[in-house]
Amino acid sequence: MERQEIERIYPRDAFAEDCDRNARSDQDAQHGLLVSAEGVWRHARRAGVTEPPDTSFIAPVADESYEDFIDRVTVLAEALEIG
Repeated sequence: MERQEIERIYPRDAFAEDCDRNARSDQDAQHGLLVSAEGVWRHARRAGVTEPPDTSFIAPVADESYEDFIDRVTVLAEALEIG
């Protein structure tokens, strides 16, 4: 999967919104991307819920740049041989 495709799925404003949501301590979910061999989707993961096998949830963390986050997703997508 190309970096540009991941950026289209998860634009900078969605990243910023999810970073803000994840920083709030009163949230019962984390927001980010679900990555599997079938593709990449924007996703919210509820506390205590696990993803199906062969999928990974990646949430942006405080002080992480958009570019670094997209790099992490790109590496994982390449490892899973997406697209």
